[in-house]
Amino acid sequence: MKTVNVITEGQSERDFINVVLRPYTKSLGLTLNPVVVATGSKHGRPHQGGTVKFEVLKPQLDEFLQLGTVLTTTMFDYVQLHKSFFELPDLSSSSDMPAAEDIEAAMYRALGCPSNFIPYIMQYEFEALLFSTKTNLPNRMNATTEQRTQFLSVFRAFPNPEEINSQSSQSPSRRIKRIFPKFRKITHGVSALERIGVDAIRQRCPRFNWWLGQLLTGA
Repeated sequence: MKTVNVITEGQSERDFINVVLRPYTKSLGLTLNPVVVATGSKHGRPHQGGTVKFEVLKPQLDEFLQLGTVLTTTMFDYVQLHKSFFELPDLSSSSDMPAAEDIEAAMYRALGCPSNFIPYIMQYEFEALLFSTKTNLPNRMNATTEQRTQFLSVFRAFPNPEEINSQSSQSPSRRIKRIFPKFRKITHGVSALERIGVDAIRQRCPRFNWWLGQLLTGA
């Protein structure tokens, strides 16, 4: 059984890997080991969650990459990246917002192009995966008819969930909170994704599907 270390930004992503992804990949011969990145320090102790700075992330990634043949990857929201990611070489000269894959490539080069590293930035954020089906999240939230209609409207408005745009007021998480004010990412999000299932997510989310395929073939 091969192992991949997945560096994540928060508890929800860690729980998603443990509860949803790991049983799926384990059946295919791969164990995922989620590690929540320390994004800073608070009262002298490592602090987790919030905005991820590249200068804080890099030394933590370097430690994992020194493990040689063990593969390491990341799982960060595009909308939660600190501006330091956008100032990496080959990105800072651009006047446009770089795509997630451009930031992944810049990260890879900044770390020395290690053969045991597959960078992954979620476009645009983790909650987009909840739009992989029409009904699972509304069912989890005991949605009203009006809420189901609103959710279905977003579902139909984009080619796939990963295209739901990154404007702060229109991000997947903001849309979900407007439809379901009681939604909690940790409480409701992971359990809804467990009901949706990895196969349905892979079918609807091409970048996520690419990333998971890379882990399964590259480990």
